[in-house]
Amino acid sequence: MNAKYFICFAFGLGLYFQGFAANKYSSESLEFLCPTFNPDFINKSKNGVLHHEKSWFSRKINFVAGPSFAGNYNLNIPENASIETILDTIQATDPDGDALIYSIQAGNTNTTFLLDSVSGTLKISKKLNYHTQSQYSLIVKVTDATGLFSETSVDIKVELLNAVPLQSSFIWETAASQPYVVNEAQGETVNNKLYNFGGFDSQKSGFTPTSRAYVYDPNLNKWTALAPLPPMNGTKYGGVTHTGITTDGTDIYFAGGYTSNLAGTGQIFGTKEVWKYIVAENRYERLLDLPIVVAAGQLEYVNGWLHHIGGTNQARTVDLNNHYALNLDDQSAGWKLLAPLPNPRQHAGSAVYEGKIYYIGGQTGHDKNLITQKKVHAYDPVTNQWTEKADLQVPAGSSGRGHISSAVLVAGNQILVLAGETVHSSGQSNLVSAYNPNTNTWGNLAPLPKARFSGVAALLNNCIYYSGGSRTNITFKSSPVLPPTQSLIQNLKSNTGGVYSFGELVVGTTIYTDQTYQIKSLPDDLNHSLFIKTPDKDKSLSEQEVFSFDITKGSTLYIAYDSKATVLPAWLNEWQKLPDTISTTNPIDDTYQLYSKSFPAGKVILSGNMATPAAGVNSNYYVIIVPNNTTGVQPEWKKEKSIVKLFPNPSSTGGKIKMFVSGLTPKMLLTITMQDMVGRRVYTQQVKTNQEGIINAELTPFPQLSKGLYLVTINFPLSKVQAKLLIE
Repeated sequence: MNAKYFICFAFGLGLYFQGFAANKYSSESLEFLCPTFNPDFINKSKNGVLHHEKSWFSRKINFVAGPSFAGNYNLNIPENASIETILDTIQATDPDGDALIYSIQAGNTNTTFLLDSVSGTLKISKKLNYHTQSQYSLIVKVTDATGLFSETSVDIKVELLNAVPLQSSFIWETAASQPYVVNEAQGETVNNKLYNFGGFDSQKSGFTPTSRAYVYDPNLNKWTALAPLPPMNGTKYGGVTHTGITTDGTDIYFAGGYTSNLAGTGQIFGTKEVWKYIVAENRYERLLDLPIVVAAGQLEYVNGWLHHIGGTNQARTVDLNNHYALNLDDQSAGWKLLAPLPNPRQHAGSAVYEGKIYYIGGQTGHDKNLITQKKVHAYDPVTNQWTEKADLQVPAGSSGRGHISSAVLVAGNQILVLAGETVHSSGQSNLVSAYNPNTNTWGNLAPLPKARFSGVAALLNNCIYYSGGSRTNITFKSSPVLPPTQSLIQNLKSNTGGVYSFGELVVGTTIYTDQTYQIKSLPDDLNHSLFIKTPDKDKSLSEQEVFSFDITKGSTLYIAYDSKATVLPAWLNEWQKLPDTISTTNPIDDTYQLYSKSFPAGKVILSGNMATPAAGVNSNYYVIIVPNNTTGVQPEWKKEKSIVKLFPNPSSTGGKIKMFVSGLTPKMLLTITMQDMVGRRVYTQQVKTNQEGIINAELTPFPQLSKGLYLVTINFPLSKVQAKLLIE
């Protein structure tokens, strides 16, 4: 049978293709005459012979497929990527050239991403946090003008930053005090600022929650008033204490707590109310109430859900282990009851680390009957199970630490717990305890200058802050707590919308934010340096200002540039070409030539990879930052039993230099580098010790050095020694 007539006949019988049901085809192109059959044709006869009657209708059918995607998307995004950062452009094609509309159908937890319906541009709309959600799986739909559509998946992985140990030794000082003495307040950090809400009103007698709220900016060292807390519990007074508080990185949520009474002269011991503080608008929004009246519980945000855990009842007679969770993307479903806390308690602390909620310390009972706790439990939302962890560090003779609800934070690869109450009215602690979830171990860092409880803690600009508590308004501030290189760079900004992020320069690390190419080898003296990952897709940019950042101290910057370049951009001609390279797994250009230049502390602006007159470049560059440190080095230096000598020293331009090193491991491979006093590397050589652990060698081939002072570094497997060389 002719295919055309078969199709018509199939339609006449009421058949259809799956493609029509799936919206892959429309009915607006091809026109056929197709038969229809009278439903009672079997009852009709002519001259005793059964027959059917038919009529004909016109049907247009389009067998051209609708829009389609070339494939799925896989993106890696650093957790410090700013809001409005463009992640990628999701694009589909349509054979008819119809206008296309893009939309996110699923997986967009808490509206973290925005997709432009016309261009397909995907942006970040809320701050990312590796610990609260490390992966997103979006389903994106494209629809053409006729209603035909297709879908693709966009898998996004959030990259963790600063997962490093803290410095155990740091110094405490004071920062700006809060405007009023405050106790039992609650706080959270958003956009590197500390938001502080409520607490007991020091301007009133007794225990009355205050509606005052403030934000602290560490860059200005200043507290600024926020909109007052809204009236709660059917009163005309705002204010809350003992509330659970958390953030999704963009806005702040609080649930339960003690509120002001009807007269504004005391407190009500509990509420069901849940609120959201919208940071960008400085206003509060009521959310769905908790199932029970509660106070002194903990609230945490994980994967788009609010988790309220523990606390005490309104009569303050029962320690609770209730665990409720609310899906912020489907609040109409209500609060869901999850696995209860194994050890009922309140006035605890909590934090989210790598997707798990850690519930720390706390107390049972109240006032003179309270007993502080040191138990630690971790909740896994994937399995809905709790696991007991190593006990919290407590002062000698104490049973635990409570009143730490806003004094727990994540810093580096640890969870910090600051201060806390040990005994009602008479026992406070100044401990700063650090928990490593990966090893399930505790340690103590530099203690606070004074014992405190019920204060608010934050990590701002790489420094720990602890403010208020113990009926004070004092703010303590630590010196930087992460390794120096982690605080060397600030205000990294892209002018192109591309993703730029920090990394540690080691073998195996990726060099771009949008590719998986890894480092295979690099110079020893740059190993473990801080570097800026760039997007390879920005390789064609020629603008004068592509991205910028601030360095907090004088540093030497290294540009790793495509070694196949035939012409350098004009801006890179001002940098010194070095004898060293970095090799990678990039199949197009596996080798990157290094160029160096010294910069003082301040703003650094870098230009495009293809700025005039660059040519022959196939891959984008990336940047390595090494802080300058050339003080305190002696011409002769001892390292345990090792002795290093350079001779002749001083030497002359063009002269030969010999090196003597003793007291080393036999047959050990060493790397020797030489830098001028602004940090530019001018020489590299590898040598091996003899059977006696001695090096007695001439440095060859040696460059023609200008007059001046040079720093020679001998890199050992686990350390290094240095000496100065004077060229006269």
